[in-house]
Amino acid sequence: MSFINQLEAIISKATDDYDKISKNEPLVESSEDGTARGNVLDIIIKQQNAEKKKLWNKLYKLEKDRIKKGKNRVFQEKPTTANEKKLLTAMHESYELEKEVKKQQDDLENVVKPDDKVLEIQFREQLDREITEYDQTIHFLKTEIEKAKFTVGEEKMSLSECQEVYESLKARKEMLMETNPEIIANKMEEHLGAIQSMLKQDTRDLINFLDEYYPPHPINENEPLGEDCDLKKILEHLMNLSYTMPDSPYVPLAPGTYWKPYIETLAKAGIIRYHPEDANQICLEDFKI
Repeated sequence: MSFINQLEAIISKATDDYDKISKNEPLVESSEDGTARGNVLDIIIKQQNAEKKKLWNKLYKLEKDRIKKGKNRVFQEKPTTANEKKLLTAMHESYELEKEVKKQQDDLENVVKPDDKVLEIQFREQLDREITEYDQTIHFLKTEIEKAKFTVGEEKMSLSECQEVYESLKARKEMLMETNPEIIANKMEEHLGAIQSMLKQDTRDLINFLDEYYPPHPINENEPLGEDCDLKKILEHLMNLSYTMPDSPYVPLAPGTYWKPYIETLAKAGIIRYHPEDANQICLEDFKI
């Protein structure tokens, strides 16, 4: 029997058994079933089986066309080049797919599973890291709670002091108003005028003191002709904010707009204080009688 006849017999048998082969794919059980690698290999095998089925369909169609046209041999004495190339290509691709499927199935048996001790060590390390992070978070929250309690205590003390002063002044005012309201009103006006005069005098004394001992200083000593840092303006700004915005009296310290030794002098003297969370903001110290 010639090679062409043998090839014809093989293809005829393949097309006759097509239904049985395409519907009964062999299944290979493996210890990798259900794992990530096994799932990936299953996807690859399904794709290869789909391609294989596609090639079988092509081969089946070619054989049916041959039978329909009444040709008894795959290759005629003068075969057409297009049909010959399609058939050879389909056979080659089918062979390569079968080879790849067999290779993937063999690899399933050779997969090395990780040691259970290694997995346990990795889990313990991850657990230790999480516990450390939780401990740090708890410590931070406890510190914040203590700060909040301290702040609330100070506010309660200030409120109590202010309430006592208010009650004392209110009682004193009522007593004086009952004695002689006209005289009290005149005395209050005189007292207010004296206080305003003292305030103006103290303001002038403060300005003269600052001009003599803390004159305007260049912000950058390397550039004496640049802008100056005037301590009077800084204090004026701080006092205005403490009166107009008592809830947020902080002044931002923008780089290049102040001379650092002046700010440090005010801080060491207890005249200003820094923001508890931002060292680039300052405000007047909360002075109490």
